[in-house]
Amino acid sequence: MVEVSSRIEAPAEIQTPVEIDLSDVLADIGSPARAAADAAALESAAADPRRRFRAASELGRLLIGRGELRAGIDWLERAAEVSPTTPEEGFAVVYELADALDRLGETARAMALLMELDADSGGYRDVRSRIEQLARAQTGSHDR
Repeated sequence: MVEVSSRIEAPAEIQTPVEIDLSDVLADIGSPARAAADAAALESAAADPRRRFRAASELGRLLIGRGELRAGIDWLERAAEVSPTTPEEGFAVVYELADALDRLGETARAMALLMELDADSGGYRDVRSRIEQLARAQTGSHDR
C-alpha cells in the first residue's frame, strides 16, 4: 500500500503542524486489482441478457480508458449488437466504437459506423463532420 501524507502549514498563531494520512483514500483509486475486479463484475453482468447492453458498454469504456483498444472495441461491438436501454445510449455506444476504431487506425470501419449512425440518428453529435474528416484522411486531403 502506498503511504501518502501531507503537511499543512498552520497560521502563525497555531504552532502544531497538522498531518493528514491520505493512504486509505487513495488506496483503491486506479489500482490494477480494483480495475480487474470491476472488469470481472462487468463480464459476469454481460452474461445476463437483461443487463448485457449496459455491462458490455461499460466494460468497453473501461478497457478503452485503460488503453486496451482492441479489447474495448470487442466489448463495444457486443453492446452494439444488443438492444440498448434507450436510443441515445445506443447512439453513444456506436459513436464511441467508431472513435476507438479510428484511434486504432481502422478508418473505413469507423466511417461506415458513423454513416450508419448518421442515418439512424438524423445527425448525432458531430457525426457529419467526423465523416468528412475521415473521408479526407482516406483520400489524403487534409484541407479544412
